[in-house]
Amino acid sequence: MKQYILLAGLAVAFSYGAAAQHTGPEEPFPLSNPVEHVVITDIFTHTTADHSLPRNGIFSAVQQDRLLYRGNVKNYKLHGDWQSWYLNGHPLDSGKLVNGLPDGEWKLWDSSGNLIAIRHYDADKLQRVKEEMRVNHPKNWHYPLTGLYKKEGRAAMKYLQPGYSFSFAAKQSMPVKKAVQLNSTGTVYHPVFKECLHDGLYMNYFSNGMVKDSGYYKNGLREGAWVHHMNSRTFWKATYKNGKPSGEWKEYLLNGQLVQLIHFDTNGKETWRKRYEK
Repeated sequence: MKQYILLAGLAVAFSYGAAAQHTGPEEPFPLSNPVEHVVITDIFTHTTADHSLPRNGIFSAVQQDRLLYRGNVKNYKLHGDWQSWYLNGHPLDSGKLVNGLPDGEWKLWDSSGNLIAIRHYDADKLQRVKEEMRVNHPKNWHYPLTGLYKKEGRAAMKYLQPGYSFSFAAKQSMPVKKAVQLNSTGTVYHPVFKECLHDGLYMNYFSNGMVKDSGYYKNGLREGAWVHHMNSRTFWKATYKNGKPSGEWKEYLLNGQLVQLIHFDTNGKETWRKRYEK
């Protein structure tokens, strides 16, 4: 059974020096800071239509007598169940899309067959958030992401980009057909969607089966309790509110000994910290 000892994906929230350097088991893909990595696109004019796809029907390919990918297409957009495979037959990714947008559980494996990522998305909420951002009413808004958009402008759109969801994803978008062909190399991941909104469980794994990080997103932002495995020696128990660090964050040795305590205010800013002797 997979151990629920976890790694942080938002090192941007820290200035902890060595704590931000991963020294754990080998990673299937090179990780980078998802916030710095994201290339932001204009979500208000962007279309998910892809004319490299058939207008309607099944989109699939076979190579060396192996099925490489299979999905359903509606009006030039992936719509329904999706699955792709490496050339060796191991699964690559799987999930469901609604009009080109991921919806529900999405899984990603490395070329050896090890599960390395689980995401949960909500296509309907993505459209609602985008509409709130587009209208940009000064007072009437529901989603915290819209509030961020009011403060940060276009920069807030990073949370809706695949590069934020998969920090090891390719920076540029490309037609689905080209993306899935390149994915089979296992060196970089090209998601078959161009927009997404996290809502639900989020997990990354090391190739040895240990979980790197785990927690939940709500309406596109981290929310509630998370556990972050920052290196091979320590892990953090953390809390988020609307995507920002909140309350007490505790760093532990793997044997459970507390080594550091940090407190964040309601704006996600550090107010104080205390270190304990190991």
